[in-house]
Amino acid sequence: MKKPCPRYEQELKQAYLSPDIVQVNLDNAELYSYLTEKTGKDIDSILEVELLYNTLEIEERNGLPLPEWTKSVYPGKMKDLASLSLALFTHNDIMRRLNG
Repeated sequence: MKKPCPRYEQELKQAYLSPDIVQVNLDNAELYSYLTEKTGKDIDSILEVELLYNTLEIEERNGLPLPEWTKSVYPGKMKDLASLSLALFTHNDIMRRLNG
């Protein structure tokens, strides 16, 4: 396990707060509200969507039935947001260097 890197964490935080990502979050507010209602968790960012997407993907791969409500959003709408969130971990040259 890697040691925490304050510089990397700051870069990641800035990436999630960038104007483009803030706009993505605003554009997907209705989806976030739906996911919050269905999961009981506060889903308010692409990171939260990514974490939920990963959980659903693992459950699906292990043959577990997914809840009916997921059919309208998984993988579809959630996959694009999860991919965008994952891409932010190597958003710029500094992050790629620090994340190894």
